[in-house]
Amino acid sequence: MQVAGFDEVLNRLAPLDPWLTSLGVPIKSDRWHEAVKAVKLAKDRRTVIDGGGQFRAMDEYAHASSLFDAIEIIQILEAFYADATQSLREKVMRASRGCFVPAEEKIENSSARNAMFELALASRWKSLGLQVELGEPDIQLHIGNTRFLVECKRTLEMRSVPSNIEDANSQLGRELDKPENAEAFGMIAISLSRAFTRGDLTCFAPEQEGRPFVEATLAETIANNKDAWRLQQPDFFHERVVAVMFDLVVPWDMNGTRLVHVAMGNFWQVGPDSRGWQVLSNCRALAKM
Repeated sequence: MQVAGFDEVLNRLAPLDPWLTSLGVPIKSDRWHEAVKAVKLAKDRRTVIDGGGQFRAMDEYAHASSLFDAIEIIQILEAFYADATQSLREKVMRASRGCFVPAEEKIENSSARNAMFELALASRWKSLGLQVELGEPDIQLHIGNTRFLVECKRTLEMRSVPSNIEDANSQLGRELDKPENAEAFGMIAISLSRAFTRGDLTCFAPEQEGRPFVEATLAETIANNKDAWRLQQPDFFHERVVAVMFDLVVPWDMNGTRLVHVAMGNFWQVGPDSRGWQVLSNCRALAKM
């Protein structure tokens, strides 16, 4: 769980433009820079409120979720600051685009936020000390001498999860069958965040309630859908696809003074090969997610 005040967020975002320039990403008015503006505006309004002024809602500017986009931008910036690969440049360029308001997102314009999920997940793993590579498939995760090919899917509606899992399994199967990947395992990463929040849900609650709520919600969602999502049908999956990870990120607002970014990953064993699953389940870093 990431907790940050407005000043801290802005300080940590200060290297953003120099980093983008170093990657060869043009500096322009995009979704990432709108998120920075949203944090500055929220800070100014907080100052007015603390001084006895009248609160003005932020809906007319963009959407409060821009504040929480800034948290993920920080995670990506800090995790990949020393990276300069072409794969990173391409994903950053794609992730910074897209509609400003999540509720306006549709399948046709979801590419930017899909790339954001890939970058955010990879940055969280990097922050845990794990080695990751970006490219095709979306992420390669190294745990010791074991390599996992990770295909990421971000669903807009819960009813799309089965097709997302099926598509990811097929894509991973093609990759795992290549001679160079004969010793690798596969993992499917499904983001449920957009389907859960519907693009316009921000939670307001005390800090201590955040993580337990997200953890319980994610576990309940998986338990209620495990049959429909074929999680208990090992023969459905490629023989070396060993896990489906469900990811849920919920924005939290604490009294308009701090931003709380609650992210939770839940790993579910699938497929007939238990070797890769043992590596995942024994990884202490992943246990912290």
